[in-house]
Amino acid sequence: MTTPVGGSSHTGDSAPFDGPGRARSSAHADDPSRSGGEARARAGTAVATGTRRAWAVVVGRVLLVGFILVQLYAVYWPREPAATTFRMEDKLAHALVFAAPVAVSVAFRLRPRFVVPLIALNAPVSELVQWRFLAGRDGDVWDVTADLVGVALGVLAGFLLRRRLGPVGSSSTP
Repeated sequence: MTTPVGGSSHTGDSAPFDGPGRARSSAHADDPSRSGGEARARAGTAVATGTRRAWAVVVGRVLLVGFILVQLYAVYWPREPAATTFRMEDKLAHALVFAAPVAVSVAFRLRPRFVVPLIALNAPVSELVQWRFLAGRDGDVWDVTADLVGVALGVLAGFLLRRRLGPVGSSSTP
């Protein structure tokens, strides 16, 4: 019994090996250009892709946590009403603070099946809390509408970003 150079304890026929435990196909067995160099190049690409995905997940998580913290501050912090710059400024702010974490969750595949409904549920809950418990704040049905429009726009933006970014994040949740 012989052990191939790749380190596998393959017994039986004497098929050439590309590496540990991988037999080369007979069509390319004698082709020197398809030897270990190509396999190492493919492995290098896989490592680079894996590193890119790992960094994308880290960036996505940081953005998601940051946007959620901004949202929680914006909707739950008691404050005095401020003068607005233009009409509907408040509704635009509501839509943006709800769209941002949803877009990041969908784009980076960071548990969107959990995050999107949770953020959508926070829309009416936040207005009820503002109406009932926060001094200087009041609940508004139109704020809930703006929040839910923001969630929907966030889903759309997230899918568009996902297409633009390519295969990043974990692929466990669509």
